[in-house]
Amino acid sequence: MKKLFFLFSCVLGGALSMQAQGDFRAGIHLGPTIGDTSDFSSFNFGVDASYLFTIDDLFSAGVTTGYSSYPGKDDFSNYSFIPLAATGRADFSENWFGALDLGYAIATDDAGGDGGFFYQPRLGWTNGQFDVYAYYQGISVQDATFDVSGLGVGGAIKL
Repeated sequence: MKKLFFLFSCVLGGALSMQAQGDFRAGIHLGPTIGDTSDFSSFNFGVDASYLFTIDDLFSAGVTTGYSSYPGKDDFSNYSFIPLAATGRADFSENWFGALDLGYAIATDDAGGDGGFFYQPRLGWTNGQFDVYAYYQGISVQDATFDVSGLGVGGAIKL
C-alpha cells in the first residue's frame, strides 16, 4: 500500500509540475482573404486560445482552439470554423518567435461542409506577456474545390 501511495504521489507531483510550466494565451486575429476565398469573403476574423507546455528554453508545444469566421459578400453565405489543433512555438530570440498550428477545423454552418484540414503558420514579436504576429490561415475544406485562406495580424495575451 505504501508503494502504491508513493507511486501515486510521484505521478501527481509530476502532473502538477507540468501544469505549472504551461502558458495559457488568448487572442484575436483579423485580416483580408486571399486566393479563391476572396471570391466569396473580403476578410477573416476570430478568437484564439492556446495552452503551451515548455519543452525547452526555445520550444513549446500544446493545443489550440478558437473560432474563425469568413463573412460572406454579395450573395454568398458566411463560413465559420472551430479549429482544434496541435501547436508548436519556437523562440528565435528573446522577442521573436515562429509558430505552427496543425489540426482540423470543424465547420459551424452548412456552407463550410464538414470542415477540413487546418494549418496556420505565424511569425511574431513578444514582450513575454503580449504577442503581436502575422499569420496565414488555411483550411482545406472537404468535398470542395477550394481552400479557405486568410492573411493578417493578431495579438495574444498570456494569462
